[in-house]
Amino acid sequence: MSDTKFKKGQVPWNKGLKGVNGTSESRWKKGNIPHTARPVGYERINRDGHIEIKVEGQRQMVYKHRWTWEQHHGEIPKGMVVSFRNGIRTDCRIENLILLTRSELARLNQSYIKYSTPETHESCVLLAKIKDASNKASGNKLERAK
Repeated sequence: MSDTKFKKGQVPWNKGLKGVNGTSESRWKKGNIPHTARPVGYERINRDGHIEIKVEGQRQMVYKHRWTWEQHHGEIPKGMVVSFRNGIRTDCRIENLILLTRSELARLNQSYIKYSTPETHESCVLLAKIKDASNKASGNKLERAK
């Protein structure tokens, strides 16, 4: 039999302690700023190519194109996404932003994104909107026929 097991009635060494290292009250000093903290207005480009910014009142970084849209037009409705007219993800001017439904964005990504260039991207977006509308219209005809 091994001596490494607890014996019946044996008291563990850490009974009555909070945490392995004792109290945690002295670990984080008041006013201590972590090394990962960023100032308000800080911008970075994430691995998808979108710009993220640090906004006051938010713990996490937010997408700059979404933040810009919300500053000009208010909250983004549920089921909608903010996309770029020219397809360049770092161009966050309000004139370059467009609001799409998720289904329109899916049509764009399925059918037209491979043909898109900055000059033709807006046309691809319009084609995706047409395809989505025609798909919804043909779906309504099928439902009425049943």
